[in-house]
Amino acid sequence: MAKVTGPRTVQCYLCRHRFEVSSRAQSTSCPGCHKPVIVEDFILKKNKPSLMMVTSVQTCGRIVVPRRTRVVAKFVEAHGGIEVLGHMDAKQVVSGQLTVIGDKGHWKGNLKSPAVVIHERAVIEGGYFEVPADSLGLSTLHEPSDEPKPKPTRRAAQKKAGGPRRKPSGGAKQ
Repeated sequence: MAKVTGPRTVQCYLCRHRFEVSSRAQSTSCPGCHKPVIVEDFILKKNKPSLMMVTSVQTCGRIVVPRRTRVVAKFVEAHGGIEVLGHMDAKQVVSGQLTVIGDKGHWKGNLKSPAVVIHERAVIEGGYFEVPADSLGLSTLHEPSDEPKPKPTRRAAQKKAGGPRRKPSGGAKQ
């Protein structure tokens, strides 16, 4: 029998709004931006398809790329971490947790992840690896914050209202 757990807190990868979902949820609508959000793990099946070419892959779960599978994308984001046993070819990859590049795994592209494990026979073809303490601001997901939200600045209020008010120009400068 499957283990039943309570709701979990996730962060929308579009607007960064945090909210709770059921532990069994696969996708939902973000209450902040009202757009669909994938919250399940994205595990590619071996050889089905063997090549996945997309613009972006985003999930609140993890991404697993098995052997004999290749992902080609411009942007990849996984809040639950990334495991690459096959090929990952992406311009920018952002992971919220551990990133593992396994034996015989191939990596090409930039990576931003709080922790990286590269196995001995992994192949790194290029890219810049950045290991910040918290790449997506996910460390406080399980710790409620009592800090008040900062007030919007004058510039942010002007942008929301359509920009600063400008005087109409009367023609050529004098």
